[in-house]
Amino acid sequence: MASQLEVEAAIDRLSTAARDLDDRTRARIPNRSASVHLLDLDLAYTGEFVSGALVNVGAVPPEVAATAAFRLTCSSDDFISLIDGDLGFGSAWAGGRIRIDAKFRDLLELRKFL
Repeated sequence: MASQLEVEAAIDRLSTAARDLDDRTRARIPNRSASVHLLDLDLAYTGEFVSGALVNVGAVPPEVAATAAFRLTCSSDDFISLIDGDLGFGSAWAGGRIRIDAKFRDLLELRKFL
């Protein structure tokens, strides 16, 4: 199980990766609220994708995270592996390691980034 600090470092890496994308890719990321609920830590974080950047990220109660347009639920280790590219998005979803709640079109666009 990853620590809260390790998770927050992964969120920072995700934010940096979003900022480092080329303008064309950033333009394809939909402006949506996003959350991750880390079941093993009973922690949740929300943020917003705005013009391709991940902004306004912060810890929230899990029930607040459930209101985001794009919701990811997983373990802390799987979240870090997903962000670091060690765990494939499709295989993690198909294998039940991550749960995604989002509009299908948003999922397709965000999958390209993740």
